[in-house]
Amino acid sequence: MKLAILLTALTLTVETALPQCTVGQNQPGPEYLPPPYQTYPNAWLAGSTVPYIMFEAEFCDPSNNCYFTYWPSNLWNDYVTSMSAYAGLGSVYFSFYGTSGSPEPEQPSLKAILVNPSDIDNGATGETFSGYWKYGSTWALGAVTHYFRNDITVDHFMQFVSAHEFGHTFALADCYSCQANTTVMVSGFNVPSFNSPTGGLTPRLATFPRLMLRLTHSSAPGGGAERAG
Repeated sequence: MKLAILLTALTLTVETALPQCTVGQNQPGPEYLPPPYQTYPNAWLAGSTVPYIMFEAEFCDPSNNCYFTYWPSNLWNDYVTSMSAYAGLGSVYFSFYGTSGSPEPEQPSLKAILVNPSDIDNGATGETFSGYWKYGSTWALGAVTHYFRNDITVDHFMQFVSAHEFGHTFALADCYSCQANTTVMVSGFNVPSFNSPTGGLTPRLATFPRLMLRLTHSSAPGGGAERAG
């Protein structure tokens, strides 16, 4: 069994004045899967319905420190609000599965977890762990997990962070040269300050790379799925 894992994170920094986000200029092109799958974009299979889990159960970190985690209703709604801004892109839709358990194998799936800040790398506010499956002859996202800091309290900021992490599942790369509030894919020193009440905005589909829309998988699953992470 081959293994392919991609880790992306949104790092907490401060705002600075940077250019507007412009497709074909300072906004980067689509993200691709890591080698040896680099000919495929880092995105869900087009036409997929992705079951998602809002995890509420005991969570254990790699050191086996365990604690119960749950979603306050406002943060739950913030996450779903950001999700809804992507629904339909590439004919991808999301369906609530529950607060625990595992969806059926051989299909895409998504899990969202609130964790202690120490369980996210490098002081990031959100983090995406991606595994890949082979659908017929096409590699695409399989099981994806979103981590978010459990000390986020501001709705606008939670919408921003979750929209950013969703962007990574639609082949959108971090933009280090885009001004804050021009795209949710801002990264580096232009990320809004932690829990900023003005730091949230819904994904602006007009700023998405047109190339990504052409590259997102269009083939339907067939012949089962081969797991790669």
